[in-house]
Amino acid sequence: MLNLFKSKEARRIEAEIQIRKAISKVRRQVEDLKKHEKEWIGKASHARKIGSEEQLQMIRGAYKQTMLQRQAMEKQLLAFEMAHQRMKQVNAQAEFVKGMNEVGNVISGLFKSSNIVKAQQNIEMAVAKADEMDQRLGLFMDITGESLFTGSDEFSESDIPDSELDELMGLLSDEGPEKTSQKGTVEEGV
Repeated sequence: MLNLFKSKEARRIEAEIQIRKAISKVRRQVEDLKKHEKEWIGKASHARKIGSEEQLQMIRGAYKQTMLQRQAMEKQLLAFEMAHQRMKQVNAQAEFVKGMNEVGNVISGLFKSSNIVKAQQNIEMAVAKADEMDQRLGLFMDITGESLFTGSDEFSESDIPDSELDELMGLLSDEGPEKTSQKGTVEEGV
């Protein structure tokens, strides 16, 4: 109800603030997931050190899920940032159209009917271009939204072999005991 009394500019600024907060929140979530991945690596190292193959397998699964979740969040963040950038561009085009309208008004006042037709054509052309950009943005957002939620290019846990995970996690058998013990020190107290 309070929104009814706000100016268009105040609502635009408020929307911009909300968008920036949302982008920051997604970025923080991506960073948290990266931290969780590192923690899973430490836990896997500790499980390997104590010889618990069952726990190592559970940790691998959790690591895979965390990694896939982070990758999905990074894709969503990129789509969000791209949409925000396009929104800014469309707003700039809208400002251009407003300016063109003002120019048209001034011209029409100065030159009467002889140049009004040309000014009107310029304004109509600017409005048509802005509409075209808006349609393209809508199509872009539809395509981006479909690719994010269809999951056609996403990985599943089974797509990542355990050997690759071991390499990522630094748990290959050629790793020296000193490296394993360093990674496992965090978990030894648990």
